[in-house]
Amino acid sequence: MTLHSWLYATLVHSAVNDVFPGDYIALPAGASSATLYHFHRKQEGAYVSGARSNGYTIDSDYLVLRVNHVLQVGSLRVAPLLVTGAARGAVDGVWPANKQRDAGGMLDTRFGVTLWPIADAAKRRWLGLTAMLIAPTGEYDGSELINPGENRWREVVMAGWVQGIAQQWTLELIGEAAWYGQNDAFAGSNTFDQRPSQALTGYLRRDVGAGHSLYVGGQLNWGGASELNGQPWRGGTRNRRLFLGGVWRVSPQWLLNGRLARDLSIDTGDRMHTEMALRVIRLFFNLKWRVCAELAEPGARVYASITRSGALQA
Repeated sequence: MTLHSWLYATLVHSAVNDVFPGDYIALPAGASSATLYHFHRKQEGAYVSGARSNGYTIDSDYLVLRVNHVLQVGSLRVAPLLVTGAARGAVDGVWPANKQRDAGGMLDTRFGVTLWPIADAAKRRWLGLTAMLIAPTGEYDGSELINPGENRWREVVMAGWVQGIAQQWTLELIGEAAWYGQNDAFAGSNTFDQRPSQALTGYLRRDVGAGHSLYVGGQLNWGGASELNGQPWRGGTRNRRLFLGGVWRVSPQWLLNGRLARDLSIDTGDRMHTEMALRVIRLFFNLKWRVCAELAEPGARVYASITRSGALQA
């Protein structure tokens, strides 16, 4: 095996921007949210043309914080967002003897904005458009094979459609396209280039009462063929991922979302054997104005008055 067969061991072939149910449901103007994520992932590598070629596994943990605020700009709701976090991973199994088996540090920082041309809570219908820039601010050591950061700029655009079905069901579809800058310090002084990749994520969730819901989802990924020092290296990936999860509304301002994920198939890269994700959402509302809004974060249909004290009165 050549050294190149090990490179980018941590590259997960999935959507660049991980999307959960409810992400494209617009909060009322003036509201803010802070979301804390914890991901535990076990990956198996590496796969080439659908067959596993190397016998290693990577166990990793991610802690991520996302904050955003919703503004009213003309007839549109607009939400700038910031995402930052840290990760640590460890390798088990076959691995080059002269390369470290663990790495940890800060992840690349994400700056983005979402706007909603359609935000119709009465009809339970939303259309959101997102543009995101990912800056190479994360920890990166070009002499090693696993790193929290990627040492390259990335741009992502997304479109999310949410539609209520009858009284208890909601369908969500999110498309993504990503573009990648060049990493000029890849496994030493090599240059790594990657073609654009695409992803399609879907969720179907059912309201089970009291603001709680259960959901099933799936994701398709394709594209992202790569070049090393200007020469074709790895073909693009094509994988399928399954999601199962639930949302619990602890209070009008606190939500918990738990999700399990697993790759059903993969063509090239590391296969996600297991992912366990937990996210905690804290909602903050406009304290100056009294507004009425439907808070339709997954499974919830809470009509509320937001008072100066910030309390919600159903």
